[in-house]
Amino acid sequence: MTELESYTVEDQGVTATVVIGDLPSEFVKSYTLEHAKLKGPTRAVLGYLKEKIIESVNLKISEIMDPRQLTIIRERVSNKARELVRTELGGLSPEEERIVVGRLLQEMLGLGEIDLLLSDFYLEEIVINSAGEPIWVYHIRHGWLKTNVMLESEEQIHNYASIIGRRVGKQITNLDPLMDAHLLSGDRVNATLFPISTKGNSITIRKFAKDPWTIVSLIANNTLSSEAAATFWTALQYEMNVLIGGGTASGKTSFLNSVLVFTPPNQRLISIEDSVSGDAEIFFERDGKMQRSTVAGLIDALVDAHGTVLPDGAQVALNPGGIKVHSMSSDGAIQLVEPSCFIRHHTSKQLFEVSTAGGASVKVTADHSLFTRTPAGEIAAAKTNELCQGQEIATFSTTSAASASPVAQQIQLVGSRKNLAQWSPITRITPLPVGASTVYDFSVPANESFVANGVVCHNTRELQLPDFLHWTPLSTRQPNPEGKGGVEMLDLMTNSLRMRPDRIVLGEIRRQREAEVLFEAMHTGHSVYSTLHADDSSQVKNRLTSPPISLPEQLLGALHLIAVQYRQRRIGIRRTFEIAEILPSDSGASVNIIYKWDARKDLLVKVGEPIRFMNELVMHTGFTQKEVVEDIAQKQLILESMQKAKISTVEDVGRVVAAYYRHPENVVELAEKGDFSPVLYR
Repeated sequence: MTELESYTVEDQGVTATVVIGDLPSEFVKSYTLEHAKLKGPTRAVLGYLKEKIIESVNLKISEIMDPRQLTIIRERVSNKARELVRTELGGLSPEEERIVVGRLLQEMLGLGEIDLLLSDFYLEEIVINSAGEPIWVYHIRHGWLKTNVMLESEEQIHNYASIIGRRVGKQITNLDPLMDAHLLSGDRVNATLFPISTKGNSITIRKFAKDPWTIVSLIANNTLSSEAAATFWTALQYEMNVLIGGGTASGKTSFLNSVLVFTPPNQRLISIEDSVSGDAEIFFERDGKMQRSTVAGLIDALVDAHGTVLPDGAQVALNPGGIKVHSMSSDGAIQLVEPSCFIRHHTSKQLFEVSTAGGASVKVTADHSLFTRTPAGEIAAAKTNELCQGQEIATFSTTSAASASPVAQQIQLVGSRKNLAQWSPITRITPLPVGASTVYDFSVPANESFVANGVVCHNTRELQLPDFLHWTPLSTRQPNPEGKGGVEMLDLMTNSLRMRPDRIVLGEIRRQREAEVLFEAMHTGHSVYSTLHADDSSQVKNRLTSPPISLPEQLLGALHLIAVQYRQRRIGIRRTFEIAEILPSDSGASVNIIYKWDARKDLLVKVGEPIRFMNELVMHTGFTQKEVVEDIAQKQLILESMQKAKISTVEDVGRVVAAYYRHPENVVELAEKGDFSPVLYR
């Protein structure tokens, strides 16, 4: 076997080496989990230990299946397993003991070896087709791979599916053989039973990405060239309209998110919104003293005293200084942090009350994110409408502090600066009656979170953009069972035009009326970005001008650039397939392809010269064509320098771009030196 890549994964103290290999006898690459070898315990011994643990801990099936008890049960089983391993298997090294205990936890409370696959950051899909063949995985760098992990029987697959379902209040049976569910981590699961799936019982797990793609990471991954990325940077800087095409799972949204970082910070971008209800209890520090109030009580007083009304009606008050709220850092530590501002606005969105086993609860809009943990134990944000019963979220209890004396209360809460968030399973998510309400938000630049009613809430939106951009988020809403209260994309698009936006982002064009409003926004001077299902730039044009969208071809002149994303399923890569411009004419519009992916070279190659792109820049900026080329070359240098310096997070890339808009010559100088620290850490 030719080894292509290797790295380690870990779950519950069990470490394994992943080896990606190429076997001459196989038609697909292999994914091999190599476990540490144990001298003593065999599978029979592990089975014996499991029986002893069940007898000693007195676990009931109902307890094991109850997500609210899972953390407590895991701790009880872990302690008993460690005790039994030491008495029954004396002489094991600390490392061997850790591995045995970890394997027992995986087999008794998890999904066995599947837990190790779930801990692999590079996997997007885990697929069990039957007990008769190995598990398949989709690797972000190598595509589909065949693993060396086999399940013992169809019954074991059925059992795993049942465990997953019961933990989120669902079931899969022979009478109901299809199931959609979530793992407690938030990863999506689909399961089917034989004979619906004719090979045998199946489970498909789709994992959520931990970090968003940025333009620098797309360049590093060879999705597009630095020159093409610099061209897009110039296009967004000078407010050109862009449409991203591509097939399913080709990376359209990732590409759109990555280029939005090029939006100048002084321009308003409309997107998606999240908020918290005002009756949530909050503890905060003011001038060194701890105080207790509601979110509404705190923010209303600040906004009424010295708030500013924004064009969209939202009211904002800057922090007058000395006010700190509880916030969670990236490692789960609860700290007292100063918000930069406090926000109040009115909404007709439906609110949901999220309640936890620990007694904490909070009312939020469907798209407001709370915090969960990935299978690897890392903290991740998840929108409320993606959460499910049984999933653990971050909480922070201040109940005991609230009942203490003022002096003791202050001591406890100041001491809580070093406390860690507690993870409590969701017991229910209750939709509240639809109606107008006032909702609130904090902007906490340090951690992007705040604690309300004992629940740690996220204060960033669905689009993962730098915090300092001026953007307002909006989101659609499904109607209630009576068919009332729904808010469609078209409603939001029409409303956004009344909010004085500089730029509008639409997730996807689906219908004629949406396209008409979108292109009308382009014609009235707004920069617009969206996505569309299409396989090349010519098909983008055809889809826009054919049923069911059926736009007049003359309207397409408002669109400047098209990027088409492509997923090569055979080798598992995503590439920018084409970048083209629309050339308007009296008879309609034509497509001029500027860049095209060369499959043989696996490179995005320049195949034509930009005509309209260049002419409009010369006309509107006063640049000569030579100066436009030099400007793009400068941006290309900055992007390549960021790649070499491994600057790839949304926040860091955004800081470099924003600094460029203020002092381009300074950032170019930093790029030439390869050191962006004056921009990132000032």
